[in-house]
Amino acid sequence: MKRMLALLIALFLLFSSAAYAEGTGDVNVDAGGGGMDAAQGGNSWSPGSDGVRVSIIKESTKRPVTTPVDYSNRSNIDIEISFYPRCKLNYRQGSSLSLLFNEYRSTKPNTPLPNIISPNGSTNISAIKTYFGQEGTIRDICTKADFDFNELVSGQYVILIEPMIYLKYNGVMRAMSATEAALFDRLTNGDLKAKMGLATHQNLPLAMFLERGELGFPAWSGATSGVQSDSDIIQALGLGTIRFSEIPPEETPGGGSADYTYHTDTDVITTVEVYDTSGEGISPDDNASITFRIGGNTYRKPFVTPPGDSTPLWIKWHTPSTPQNIEITVSTTAGRLSASSITARIASLEENTPPDPTPRDPIPGLDTPERFRLPRLPSQPEKKTATWGEWIPWWQENLVWISDLEWVEGTETEPGYWEDNGHYEDKGWWEYDWQSYSASLRAEAVVTPADEVPTAYRHVYNGWTMKSGYGINIQVTTTTSSSGRSDDYTKAQNVMAFFPEFEYQTYNRLLEHRTEGIRPAFQLRVNEWSWAGARSHYTPYWYPDEMRYEPQMAVFDVWTPGGQLYCWVTDHVTIDNGSVYDDWNVVPGLGDHEPF
Repeated sequence: MKRMLALLIALFLLFSSAAYAEGTGDVNVDAGGGGMDAAQGGNSWSPGSDGVRVSIIKESTKRPVTTPVDYSNRSNIDIEISFYPRCKLNYRQGSSLSLLFNEYRSTKPNTPLPNIISPNGSTNISAIKTYFGQEGTIRDICTKADFDFNELVSGQYVILIEPMIYLKYNGVMRAMSATEAALFDRLTNGDLKAKMGLATHQNLPLAMFLERGELGFPAWSGATSGVQSDSDIIQALGLGTIRFSEIPPEETPGGGSADYTYHTDTDVITTVEVYDTSGEGISPDDNASITFRIGGNTYRKPFVTPPGDSTPLWIKWHTPSTPQNIEITVSTTAGRLSASSITARIASLEENTPPDPTPRDPIPGLDTPERFRLPRLPSQPEKKTATWGEWIPWWQENLVWISDLEWVEGTETEPGYWEDNGHYEDKGWWEYDWQSYSASLRAEAVVTPADEVPTAYRHVYNGWTMKSGYGINIQVTTTTSSSGRSDDYTKAQNVMAFFPEFEYQTYNRLLEHRTEGIRPAFQLRVNEWSWAGARSHYTPYWYPDEMRYEPQMAVFDVWTPGGQLYCWVTDHVTIDNGSVYDDWNVVPGLGDHEPF
């Protein structure tokens, strides 16, 4: 599952960080915890008295664009004291605690939350990732927050999730996030921690922390059990994220390196920005250049920048064939860099192969094929176009006459005069035109019955029909068009397929190149369960008649200076007229007996 999450960031996360998780969102969260205190006096917490706070954050500004919404499986009508609803980013940006009395409200989600805070450190982090990564949960969040779903998954926003705890402190029921607990503990001079330490300073903050740094918060590398300090909680604990795009380069707290994620053995493009700091521009006369040092290789490019402006600079390179971290250093002879050190995480891309189908396979959550309902095709974010550019310098000629006067003596008949022996000098200057480039991605999928299906037929209007239990073939053809140079972009390099019988989750098949060239085409790899070495995916024996069988394919690892392009394509066959067993008869052997 972690491989799936890492991949579909890359995309989607897919796509660093670029690589999505189950459903729609890539969930960045891990958890720890430990034991709990026995109730003492008016101070107690009961397992299950928890929830989450959800805020939608604009990636570019790192500021919330919605009021936080709290979700809980309990009614919370007994909460007497809470704080004005703010998210962790609000507090980092200077907001202070504001008490509310008998005004706390939480929402019961349509699907109950998994346990968020563990009393013994055994948080089911897989269940939490699955719950918050699925499309239904994210659509519910959009509905409650009054935010457009398609806008949310456009790649410009991140969902921030924070664990909430409902506890009794000094005899009063209260609601608080991990950050609010740490800030409140400071106001009480440590009394909250003294009385509720394992609940508020261990299990609550360690219920969620980042696996990788995002939104200016670092990945947590400290202990995953034990009472945590107020400072560590405020800086790095009690949060997770859901994103819908590749992870962009991001400065770590305090400045420093940026972070990309790529896949092994692929062509990629790394981009930085150079800013003019002189106010006079960086002209061709300056002979400025930028240098990338990647894995022992050095890449150098010249550049120019108009006065007070900036320019993107990029390099195309090939990643290693094994997972690892690569430190990229960037230097420039002029201007200021957006990042001088980049950590490139090189992740392996592996399929989670579906199990060998058998006639006794259970129908997911059901007992008969008649009760099976085709899952809705997930609505996936896409990025099919990108733009970038460069400054093209040209010289604005301005010829100025430079005088050089010399007196010429006169004669008896001609008077003297001044003769100008000057010359023209070009007092011109550099002008800059912005040259814009673009790239676009198109893909087409074709799903057909496997060659060995004897009873498949094709209707002129409705496409292919076949019986269940047989295999299908998948071919995806891609086209990347660009106005840029060949070194400015890559063609599609990876395709992954997901299937309806698994609700487009969990299992997948990684396609391989069928043809290279201008329009790379991809096909299924040889199926390890096929005795004949077929490039097929086998449909379930139980799949109902008169139902579409429609895989969904992710096309990704198309890199440009303007980011990664990725898209989703589908095609289908119709399952009908029974199963593979209806095409075969099994009869006893006659042995040595003569036929009748």
